[in-house]
Amino acid sequence: MSGVNFFNKLPRTRLYFKPVETFIKSVRHLPKLKTRGKISRKFEAEFSRHSQTRHAVSFPHARVALHYILKHLNLPAGSEVILTPVTVPDLINVFLSFNLRPVFVDFEHHSCNINYSLIEQNINPKTRLLFITHLSGIPSEMKQIEKLAEKYKLKIIEDASQALGAGIYGQALGSFGFASIFSISTLKTVATYHGGMACTNDDRLASYLKDCATALPLPSPLQFLEYFIRDNAFFLATQRKLFSLLTYYAVLIGESLTPKLLKDVQSGNILARDTTLYALQKRTALPEQLFIQYTEYQADLGLLALEHLQEENNKRRELSLLLYELLEQKNINGLPKLPQGESSTFWRFPLFVENPSHFKTFLRNKYIDCSNTNLICMSREKMFVEIARACPNAETFTDRAVFLPVHSSFSKTDMRSIATVVAEYFRQDGV
Repeated sequence: MSGVNFFNKLPRTRLYFKPVETFIKSVRHLPKLKTRGKISRKFEAEFSRHSQTRHAVSFPHARVALHYILKHLNLPAGSEVILTPVTVPDLINVFLSFNLRPVFVDFEHHSCNINYSLIEQNINPKTRLLFITHLSGIPSEMKQIEKLAEKYKLKIIEDASQALGAGIYGQALGSFGFASIFSISTLKTVATYHGGMACTNDDRLASYLKDCATALPLPSPLQFLEYFIRDNAFFLATQRKLFSLLTYYAVLIGESLTPKLLKDVQSGNILARDTTLYALQKRTALPEQLFIQYTEYQADLGLLALEHLQEENNKRRELSLLLYELLEQKNINGLPKLPQGESSTFWRFPLFVENPSHFKTFLRNKYIDCSNTNLICMSREKMFVEIARACPNAETFTDRAVFLPVHSSFSKTDMRSIATVVAEYFRQDGV
């Protein structure tokens, strides 16, 4: 049975998870975690191939990878970094911990990414970095950004955490700048419980990063046992039949009674040993608990995920473009802006709506679950008041973008059903 009905409801997301293979690798590795070795090196080599860079170095978190990239750069205090404000707090904290000043630049209208036409007017003699984030698997306009970086002799660091395998003009995201970071945590297409990757074509930076990664201490096997239980539970809970009969109603109750808990589940932090690691707060330095070694166990899981990455990206892209085309044909406003020459992977499919709460309720009543972003518009957060500035399009993304469910396990019939329901919503009087 396909399509959306009472017995075949659509979850907002699913893990990219192979339960049998993951179990086998867990039995092999969990009794004793091993330090970085040949599996890690193989995983990094495969990751660099997918990102079209010469080097990839694995870290426990993307923010830790950024920490060491900035430490290597050793920029003068007060140097400015141009970036968009929609991210996680600790990426801003990493810049501040090196006495750098983030300068927020707004999104394009109905976009997930930086408005490149606004970058130049924010460049001054203190500007040193362009930190370019590609949200939802949709590329930023990298050719124009590259020209600005060359003109003003700026380094580019890309955050391609949501965009592994995406590209523009035939070049992979993560390969345009001096360095790039990727998240390889639970909800990503390459998921290894937690993790980050630093990619670069610079040999000196790569050598430094490898030394830093190797020096980190090993984590506890118990922590990974908890992750294993969490991800298996999440995978089962979002299986279409179980989701239809049980999880769907748990989501409804959760959003009404314990929205924070549901958000923690969605962000993958439900079993975090230390909730302060994911807290919305300003820090002078990253917590020491984040500085642990990326293990052979995780690298083995990463290799498994990379085997299926291109196939799953292609399937999700095909489904997303079909949904995009169907919504265009139905004259639905609020579709995301896609750059020319792009190859989006649509890790998420955002649709901009005036009343997200009403829209989500309508879709859920039609058995389609959906969500807003977990990311925050940092330019309006009180804790970052000294660098706050108006970014209305970025605020619109966090406030009004709703992610329609798209996953490689879904079908074209599912996409047609979503398009039909969305069109029905917009046909209502008063919407």
